Amino acid sequence: MEWGDSLGADVASASLGYIDWYEFSDLNGDSAVTTIAVEQTYKNGIVCVSAAGNENGTNWGHIIAPADAEHVISVGAVDTNGVISSFSSRGPTYDGRIKPEVVARGVYTHCALAGGQTSYGYKSGTSLSTPLVAGAVAVILSAHPDWTPDMVREAMMMTASNFRNPNNIYGWGLIDVMAAIDYDFNTIKPGDIDFDGRFLVTDIVKLVRIVLGEVNPHEFEFQAADMDDDDAINISDIMILVNKILNDGNGI
Repeated sequence: MEWGDSLGADVASASLGYIDWYEFSDLNGDSAVTTIAVEQTYKNGIVCVSAAGNENGTNWGHIIAPADAEHVISVGAVDTNGVISSFSSRGPTYDGRIKPEVVARGVYTHCALAGGQTSYGYKSGTSLSTPLVAGAVAVILSAHPDWTPDMVREAMMMTASNFRNPNNIYGWGLIDVMAAIDYDFNTIKPGDIDFDGRFLVTDIVKLVRIVLGEVNPHEFEFQAADMDDDDAINISDIMILVNKILNDGNGI
């Protein structure tokens, strides 16, 4: 990471991960050495992409480090039909964050082989889907060289196929590079918790459930639910949203 940073790299892709000397409790975003390195690299302005791992169905059964980093784009593997692979590691992190962030083709993926300069074949693994996403990040940055790592990550996640209902299998879903390039950063509006561009009773219901602890919001839902931008979600946010809907006459 330091070497790439010294050369002015904008994107870092890692298909190598670690579990052998960790407990699942170490995958909390700030314990593993490589996770700490990824977070520092992010702070230095580099977009970091990491394989979620091929641990589903194994004794470990979780993602690998550094895919647990808070600001990394961790990647799961799907087949040519967009169906999650049997091996692709599932989230969450130990502290409950949704993982992976996105998915890409990692089953029978065409790639270069080690047999020679003209040797090609097909391989499977999140080590195959990850560089595809890293390449997509490079394309996005070529269109928007001024975008920060946070902006690239948000644009990629919020334009993926599952962005309305992310989960610990597909994350935010299959990436869409052109949609990410065209992403509108006003998509996340305070109060629009389901990201449908409207302020409705359904948003109030979800906000109430978040306040009651029935729903654990992911990072973008938190942004939308924090109406007063005080880094907390509570009754005051509900009151602000109710007043907004009543004043706008939208959804009641």
